[in-house]
Amino acid sequence: MTGNRDLAAALMVVVVSFIGVGFANGYFAELESEVGYRELAFLVPVVALLPLIRSTLRWTALATGIVGVFGLVLAAYNLATFPGDKLGPPAIGLILVLLFTFFAFRAYLTEGRSERRGAL
Repeated sequence: MTGNRDLAAALMVVVVSFIGVGFANGYFAELESEVGYRELAFLVPVVALLPLIRSTLRWTALATGIVGVFGLVLAAYNLATFPGDKLGPPAIGLILVLLFTFFAFRAYLTEGRSERRGAL
């Protein structure tokens, strides 16, 4: 296991917890209804990939990175459309998703290079 996969998994747990706290505190209840559905649409693949990212298969890191890109687009959209007094959580979510996407793609790219070097 590389440190990149471990960091991506840890940040995924933080993102899931952060969204869960938002649902528990009623943050999404104060906003329009489709915001909660968009967050759930992002949360389901993150939770599905959470145990897989720690494996040694390269496609899990790539899939996590792709889900992270979807999360970045969602967080940027939320940041652009939320009212001014509600911008704190989307900004924090954008930073967290950016970090786990970075470490997922970094794990995908560095493992590919090390496997190619070992084959020589």
